[in-house]
Amino acid sequence: TPRISCNRKCRIRGDFFMEKRNIRAKGKSTEGNKNTGRKSEDSRQKKAVIVGCAAAIAAGMVLLTILSVAMSAGKVPIWAVKGIGLILGCLLACIGAFFCARHAKQNGFFLGMLCAGILFAAGMLGSLAIGETPGFWALVKLFSMLLCGCLCGSIGVNLKQRKKGF
Repeated sequence: TPRISCNRKCRIRGDFFMEKRNIRAKGKSTEGNKNTGRKSEDSRQKKAVIVGCAAAIAAGMVLLTILSVAMSAGKVPIWAVKGIGLILGCLLACIGAFFCARHAKQNGFFLGMLCAGILFAAGMLGSLAIGETPGFWALVKLFSMLLCGCLCGSIGVNLKQRKKGF
């Protein structure tokens, strides 16, 4: 038998072990990719919630400005403010949930509920800051905002996008 030099044996043996290391490394990288994919999915959902809440807050600022101008002009009676606030809160929850669901492209029900809860908490903190005490009306507003957020989040996810062209 021809004698193989040590250099060739080592090269053959090294390639064999190098292949095993590469296979193990590939297995580890796919596990790492699963975790990385989960992290990117979570960050995408966080960004979606931020986008949805920011859109709702921007729309709320515009709508509240219009409401305050109408109230100062005497066009809106004082007794209607609580009802208008409920409608406005539900509208903002719908806007936030819809934009959140469109951005996330999944989990519209839960992300819509989360956006609505965040918006309610922001509104509740604002009302507590001016000295208003929460009552039964706040509970009604909470449940109506959560319901609107869930519904609009589900609609936002399931709404088909128009194809460009025709």
